[in-house]
Amino acid sequence: MQSAINNAALEALRDQGFEIGESAMQDGQVLVRIRSRDDSALVETGPDLWELAAGRLTLDEIARRH
Repeated sequence: MQSAINNAALEALRDQGFEIGESAMQDGQVLVRIRSRDDSALVETGPDLWELAAGRLTLDEIARRH
């Protein structure tokens, strides 16, 4: 189920004009490179990805966390 939600979030981000890059494993977490015209960040799948797709987080806010 969570995989389907992640895929839907990635599709929503593509529709919003974001570029979806390579994914990577780090400390047991799946991270996906997300890029906009101005910013880029490795975004953890799950709540961070969903919040970004919903517009409640920005790439800059996510990048500052790491």
